[in-house]
This record gives sequence, structure tokens and C-alpha cells, in this order.
Amino acid sequence: MLNQDDCAIIISYSGENCSLINLASLLKENNIPVIVITSIGENSLSFYATSLLHMSTREKLFSKIANYTSEYSVALILDILYSCYFKLNYQNNLDYKIEHSKKVETKHFSSNEIIKE
Repeated sequence: MLNQDDCAIIISYSGENCSLINLASLLKENNIPVIVITSIGENSLSFYATSLLHMSTREKLFSKIANYTSEYSVALILDILYSCYFKLNYQNNLDYKIEHSKKVETKHFSSNEIIKE
């Protein structure tokens, strides 16, 4: 459903997920830009990236206790991407966000004077 004016973001720690590799191949065939967020080092998914961003690569595939470093790493990368995109048209995006937040979050309030609007 994407076109050349869009951009796909694919996230994979190993970069070897067959479904994501097939998707990335299809996107590349259709000239759709792809941001790949993956671990450091070579992997199959990296080949399809228009832009390649590396997440923290401190966890082993099976012996890790949890996904702490990769989850925080991906969250940080996505926050940075979102912030950069938001900044491209900052005032319009901010106005839009405030307008729609006021409509959706009608019961959102605080008695704290510091954060009140």
C-alpha cells in the first residue's frame, strides 16, 4: 500500500527474519525507501536498507534474560526519527496535535499548576 512518497521502517534484531526480508525485497523492487533498524554487523535485511540505523547489540539471541537494551535502543531511535520528522513542519504539526488532543482527551486534566494549560 506504500508508494515512492512513503518510507517504510523495518525493525529486526537479527536481520534474518524471512518475512521481513521478503517484505524489504518487495519494497526495494517498488523503489520505496526503507529505513532498517537492526543490530550491528552484517545481516540479510541490511542489504535492502535505503538508510541503515543500528540498535544496541548487547544481547544474545537465546541466552538473554530480557530485551532491555534492544527495546530501549529501538525506542530511542524511533523517538529521534519522530522528532526529526515532526520538526520538518513544527508549527503545523504542533497546532494539529494540540487541536486534536483537546478533542480526544476531554477528561485529561491536572490540578498541578505547573503542567496545566
